[in-house]
Amino acid sequence: MFKNYLLVALRNIDRQRMYSALNIVGLAIGMAAFLLIALYTQFELSFDRYHDNAERIYRIVREGRTLTPPPLGQALKDNFDEVEAVARLIQDENTLVSRGDRHFLEKNFYWAGPGILEIFSFEFVHGNKETALTEPSSIVISESMARKYFGEDNPLGENLNIDDSRDFRVTGVFADMPANSHFIMDVMAPYLDYFRGTDLDITSWNSNYTYTYFLLRKDADPRALERSIHEVIEIPLLEKFNVPKPWPDNFYFAQPITDIHLKSHREQEISVNNDIGYVLLFASIAVLVLFIACINYVNLTTARSARRGREVGMRKVVGASRMQLVQQFMGESFFLVLLALALTLVIVNLALPAFADLVERPLSMAAMLEPRFLLVLVATLVLVALLAGGYPAVSISGFKPVKMLKGSLVRSGGGKALRNVLVLFQFSVTIALFICTLTVNRQLEFVNGYDVG
Repeated sequence: MFKNYLLVALRNIDRQRMYSALNIVGLAIGMAAFLLIALYTQFELSFDRYHDNAERIYRIVREGRTLTPPPLGQALKDNFDEVEAVARLIQDENTLVSRGDRHFLEKNFYWAGPGILEIFSFEFVHGNKETALTEPSSIVISESMARKYFGEDNPLGENLNIDDSRDFRVTGVFADMPANSHFIMDVMAPYLDYFRGTDLDITSWNSNYTYTYFLLRKDADPRALERSIHEVIEIPLLEKFNVPKPWPDNFYFAQPITDIHLKSHREQEISVNNDIGYVLLFASIAVLVLFIACINYVNLTTARSARRGREVGMRKVVGASRMQLVQQFMGESFFLVLLALALTLVIVNLALPAFADLVERPLSMAAMLEPRFLLVLVATLVLVALLAGGYPAVSISGFKPVKMLKGSLVRSGGGKALRNVLVLFQFSVTIALFICTLTVNRQLEFVNGYDVG
């Protein structure tokens, strides 16, 4: 039976080449747009989730701001058993790093406590991860930095000069951090060395210039920890600085690291974040485009349903049930969707470099091989086949055999009304997306061409 259905499907495609091509190309373009936006959405939702303990990593923030006082990290470690490790970071952009006649201003330079290597997942290429940042004047660099300053040589034990004043010994080299990180590190020097030779007080609560991260124990509640921080740390500080009552409930909050890229919009962010609202908007557009492609398939199929009338009538006369006819037409729908998928992958492969440049993200076809994305892809294929082929299969299989064999087809008013609604919806969404695209394009042209004086 399956062989028979396949032969019939191939014959119909061969007999109606233009119609079949329109259906396949329409579905392919819709699925390609959907997959491109799905790749972008997947990348945005994956930020910082590659860390082994991503669900237990938090950042301490203040209301509206992200920087905290230097002593906060040590206070967390000393007072709360539910905090397994603490990392303090100071971002030092445009730091001069030199070796011989090579001098570069490094943007991704950080002063970091040794807890950074315990909390976050860094893959070490050279050196001991446990001790790399424990010694004064040590420095840990990324693989790309190692190649920049040392070529293909092993840099362990070699020196790098910082700010033309101090030499630091390379004690570790780690694999470059992936792009889906809310911060990218190329150089790490010991946090305590930042204070050497300066009048800065590491125990002072008066200034905020440190990013504070911590690893929470598996069974601990971050909200309960916030309340404990208020009682143990915040209240004594409020009393020390004579802050008048009423005091706020909290001014330090535990922020999940997985929320930072899409849900954190505070001042002093360590890098530029995206917005979950924009990601959801793009995802909605992807679904609409895919739905339009399915509607186009339904309209084309039902518009030419009369050409299959005699076939349906003959099959019913010789004993075919309506369910068997539904299975046949759904099978043809799945077959066309599979053909469209092959074309979709070609379109995505060709369009992905330009799309990646447009959204400024390192997207690749390899991401489609991840289990979650494969699951989404399979679910999309099934959904498209059901949406595109379901109504035509039920509609065509319901034709009366006598009328079909006589060559007369009476279309029901309900079916015609549904097709009109689908066409209206299809054109309305297309026009709305077109207007939005023109508006955004005009806005970008205005921003790029406006004379700011």
